[in-house]
Amino acid sequence: MISDAQINLLVSLKVPYIIMDIIQETGITPNEAFDIFYSSETYRLLSDKETYYWGESAEFVAESFMRERKGLTIEEFENI
Repeated sequence: MISDAQINLLVSLKVPYIIMDIIQETGITPNEAFDIFYSSETYRLLSDKETYYWGESAEFVAESFMRERKGLTIEEFENI
C-alpha cells in the first residue's frame, strides 16, 4: 500500500509540470497559476489518496484542470 508521504511526494513532483502546462495554455503568471491551481477541484482530487489522481500523469491532471476552468465537471471530462 502506498503511504501518505509517498502520495505527497508524487503530488509535489507533478505540480511544477502541471503549472508549466497551465502557464503555456493560458499565458498567466506563475503566481497566478499556482493560486488558481491550488484552489481548484482538480488539485483537491490530486491530493486525495482515494481518487488515485496522484497516479495520473502531469499532462492528464493539467488537461483535467483546463477542462475544469472551462466549466466541465470531472465526470464530463472523463466521459469525453
